Amino acid sequence: MADQQVDDNPVRIARADQATYGIPERDFQAWRSQYNSAKRRGIPFRFSLLGWRIWWQGELAKLGPDAKRGNRVGCYMMARKRDRGAYEHGNVYAATPRDNARDIPADVRVAMTEQATAACKARGKPRGVHLKVRGDGHPKSHAVMTPAGRFGSIALASEAHGITRAGGLHRVRTGVWTLAT
Repeated sequence: MADQQVDDNPVRIARADQATYGIPERDFQAWRSQYNSAKRRGIPFRFSLLGWRIWWQGELAKLGPDAKRGNRVGCYMMARKRDRGAYEHGNVYAATPRDNARDIPADVRVAMTEQATAACKARGKPRGVHLKVRGDGHPKSHAVMTPAGRFGSIALASEAHGITRAGGLHRVRTGVWTLAT
């Protein structure tokens, strides 16, 4: 009798389970996305595709007929208790993105901030610098000419005229204001 090789690649096993149990492709893709995200962040992910799907079916059934999985407002995501440990049965619950953010302890939040700051520093850019650049210095801004003069962006022109950004964009589209070059 020949020795059989054991396949320990979770994605290949999940693909086989998908075919065996008739799991929809969108569920496989969602499982794989979460698996890869956890792997990239260094968090153990101990759900097989079948176990993950059964867990979600049970959680969504408990939450009601309108409950949906996702990371948008009103949807539910798989969250770890106190944002610690592995993604595994007993350590996860269904939560909205807001509830998941509230569950992060202060010490973990501080550690995450320090890690992000260190990563930005290693790349040679201060953390959050992109949030402080407005107008001509921002790579996505469009300078605009208004009756009050030239502004570095539609947002800055809108603020100066006391209207919303959407109102400023409407004025550009209708030709009341023109894009400056």
